[in-house]
Amino acid sequence: MTTIHGVGSAARFPRPISTHTIDAIQLRQKKNAKKPEHLCLLILGERGSGRSTFLANLCNYPDYTQSQAVEVCDPRRSHIAQKLKIIKKHLDLSSHINAPMILDLVIMEGFGDNFDNSGTSATISAYLNTQFENYLAEEEKIHRTGIIEDTRPHACLYFIKPNMRGLNDFDIEVLKKIQKQVNIIPILTKADILSQPELVSNKEIIKRQLRDNNIEIYDFGNDRIGDVFSYNDMHPFDKYTRSQNINEMVPFATTCSKLKYVHPWTAETLHIRKYSWGELIVEDFSNSEFAYLKGILFGSHVQELRNFTQNVLYETFRARKLLERRSAIVESNSIQQDIHHSMHRIVGLHFKQSDNSSKLSPNKLIDEKDQLLLDYERKLRDLETRLNSEQSKSTMSSIP
Repeated sequence: MTTIHGVGSAARFPRPISTHTIDAIQLRQKKNAKKPEHLCLLILGERGSGRSTFLANLCNYPDYTQSQAVEVCDPRRSHIAQKLKIIKKHLDLSSHINAPMILDLVIMEGFGDNFDNSGTSATISAYLNTQFENYLAEEEKIHRTGIIEDTRPHACLYFIKPNMRGLNDFDIEVLKKIQKQVNIIPILTKADILSQPELVSNKEIIKRQLRDNNIEIYDFGNDRIGDVFSYNDMHPFDKYTRSQNINEMVPFATTCSKLKYVHPWTAETLHIRKYSWGELIVEDFSNSEFAYLKGILFGSHVQELRNFTQNVLYETFRARKLLERRSAIVESNSIQQDIHHSMHRIVGLHFKQSDNSSKLSPNKLIDEKDQLLLDYERKLRDLETRLNSEQSKSTMSSIP
């Protein structure tokens, strides 16, 4: 870790990510300098997981945590479970990362804070499903108003507290529920409280739990760290080399701080974490994986995350939705045909009774008509039940 002794120190000051020559950003600037990239992030993390400080460092918005209303705990209401709140932030990061970028944050406030969090995963899944529903509805419009507003989260930053147990049952439940709806990127926060062996052990435990529970997270494939940063940005003493695979860092171990420090030579703003033995620079590649993750999110993998959301996650949802609609139409038509045939049989039976009243027993004719009417009523009830079920599903999926 890097120790800073003062302004005149000869310690290595890393250039913050805002001045890093990220190849992907430069290419996008040359290709289309006026059109900003858009990225939507879903933020999931329990209170005390370092979520707010991470976002303040990521977006360089010092007033992020200050803008949130501070709730005073009332002991008289401590037994009442707090509802999950959805906080949305719309940020323009163009000046921060030297590239046109619009960032939307969807923060689930109160995530995992209750004693009973059994309904949390369903609520988050319903929100994600609603964003897909809204996008599909806009696509199906005959007369569109222009570019479709994309509110679908392109990645979920899932914050995990450092411990030697890895994921808990609640984490596993949530990740299983949303894995088919959003790209999951796990983050191990407050990594500075762990020794290097403990950090390695924590990562291995989390990876094993993800495999054992068949939880799919975003796969970087064969992408290397060298694909994210240029040669000038890397240093021989950094934690990773250019040839290493990005998947080796997952879950990303980060260390963040609210304390800012102005670089004495470049006047750039850094985030500093103080200790009794010295100070740690959050943006230093040799200290944590924060700078690597920031370069991935805002540089090399913006389009990859968007493409996977559109071409895999959304298309899977769209195909399933269209098949469900088709099946519902086929079932409805089948029931209507059965009802139509039943009505014909009842009418035919009426004429048959009139023409052959002397040949057939009246009781037998009445029983046959009653049976046909019962079948008719049963099919009507089945149709009504299916329609109500479809309406209920549509209502649940529209929950914001």
